[in-house]
Amino acid sequence: MHFLGCAGMPRRIPDYEDCFEQWNVFESIGSIISVISVIFFLFVVIDLFVFGRKLPDNPWKNHEITILLLKKNVLSKQILFNKSKALPSSLDYQFGFQDPATSVMEGVLNLHHDIAFFMILILVFVGWMMYRTIYFFNWSNNKTWYYEVVNSGNGEQFPSIVYHNSALEIIWTIIPCVILLFISVPSFCLLYAIDDCKLPWWTVKVIGNQWFWTYEINSNLLVNSLVSFEWTFDSYMCLTDNLLVGHLRLLEVDWRLVLPKNSNIRLLVTSTDVLHCWALPAAGIKIDACPGRLNEVYVNFKRDGIFYGQCSEICGINHGFMPIVITTF
Repeated sequence: MHFLGCAGMPRRIPDYEDCFEQWNVFESIGSIISVISVIFFLFVVIDLFVFGRKLPDNPWKNHEITILLLKKNVLSKQILFNKSKALPSSLDYQFGFQDPATSVMEGVLNLHHDIAFFMILILVFVGWMMYRTIYFFNWSNNKTWYYEVVNSGNGEQFPSIVYHNSALEIIWTIIPCVILLFISVPSFCLLYAIDDCKLPWWTVKVIGNQWFWTYEINSNLLVNSLVSFEWTFDSYMCLTDNLLVGHLRLLEVDWRLVLPKNSNIRLLVTSTDVLHCWALPAAGIKIDACPGRLNEVYVNFKRDGIFYGQCSEICGINHGFMPIVITTF
């Protein structure tokens, strides 16, 4: 699911592009395993409630050790201890994001790698600590750490008691705070860059409909325009039977939105019916289209290309069939 999300696949759609097929197979296998696990869990619960036998008063039998915590020679607590058990474009099998086409997407990519570095570092450290705990502190490898001599008068040995360590607790609280500070700095810088309002040379109005996109461009939305014009068109997904050679199934549209590169472009996004989401992974854009409200986002394409996106909001039965295609020149 992580790899599919990085590649730009929206969630909960009945059909998907061919490039997402392989990871969806893995996801389906995982879902089947989860279903089997839940069925097995329910079977165990029902079997215990219906046919389960009551445990004896002492299920540990001869393995029981009574631990006496002596404080001022007064028996304070009795604990049972069992010594027998230890305590695009998207590509097939694409692991990462699509190739960035804007500075914002490059920032998203770098932030993802920075956070992944800390995640891997924490994973290795916690895994190493768990390995040391399981390997060294178990009954079969080391039986000496369990016991310490307690001044009880007759030389008896009792399992050792490990108390909390204030200094250690302070350390493992401060370290995550420092890590969060290191992560927050590039996060705030990226958020500022996304919302940075630059003088737009183009303004395009994007309108979400069930289930297609409408684009509006006119001379009043262009800076220093010498020609008066107005252009409005609808962009529908091409049916499979109408695809040409080289077109991508479920991603191609009948009318593409053509935009210039190396130009500041403002997108005004809204909707006529329900919530939609205009998402273009290669540009690092994912903005909601809300009825009766204009949301704006700025984009500056750094290279030529054809960039594909989809509606990423669950807007109805054809949610997965309203693609976005941008061509830059």
